[in-house]
Amino acid sequence: MTEESRPRPFHERFDIEVNTDEARRRFVSRANSLIFGDFWKRHLQSRSHTPNSTTAVKNIAYRLGDAFSTFDPVRYFRGDFRRCLQAIEATYEVLVNDDLAVRLSRIVDRIIRDSEIDLGLSWQPPVFVRTGAPLLDEHLVNEPLRWLSDSRDKTVYDPFLKGLTHYLEATNRPERLGDVVTDMYEATEALARIVTGKDSELSGNRELFIKHLKVSGHYKDMLRNYIAYGNEYRHAARQGNPRPPLSEPEVESFIYLTGLFIRLAIRTT
Repeated sequence: MTEESRPRPFHERFDIEVNTDEARRRFVSRANSLIFGDFWKRHLQSRSHTPNSTTAVKNIAYRLGDAFSTFDPVRYFRGDFRRCLQAIEATYEVLVNDDLAVRLSRIVDRIIRDSEIDLGLSWQPPVFVRTGAPLLDEHLVNEPLRWLSDSRDKTVYDPFLKGLTHYLEATNRPERLGDVVTDMYEATEALARIVTGKDSELSGNRELFIKHLKVSGHYKDMLRNYIAYGNEYRHAARQGNPRPPLSEPEVESFIYLTGLFIRLAIRTT
């Protein structure tokens, strides 16, 4: 059956409104059945596989900041959408078997795809990330993630990934937006150190970084503004000063700008 010949989803055919809260509830229920039910029993509770369910559930408790108290993974997120996302990430994290990791990713993709409305996230193993403009997400978020995960640039990958995680958390915790800026800035700073071979702060590496990228001098102004913006939030956090207010669209654009520098560096150096 082709996509064109498939019937419209049930909720559309019968004019059933599904809001965000209901769509998240359904996501959690589907995850309970397909991941913490079928997948868990078939693979993690089988003695022939490593890791076992004990390892996985302990990692869930740890990642959620809870004391290990039960072998039932569902009890740790108790129907909460964001905690469920963390539990899935924690499960994936302990999968040393590549085949199991692929199977889990397919299940997660299916659950997201079957959502009645856009949940504003995508699965980019090993984490969920918030989605914005699809074309920009692919080239300035997803591709840099894949490139960095396949390379030795862990000093860039880790803060970039951390920033995406904080951006997801900022959905209900706006104070995380400042952390996103700091994380992205640190990723660019680490990138400049690798490209230039100089263990300096980004502000001191700016001109040499631009020289290695082989781009025009106009990029110096762009990078200068990027540095001034990022330093404002990083230094405020370090000094315990209040950060200037941020909007979600503004922080999203800073993520894309960071992805642009990463993409530029990978393609030119």
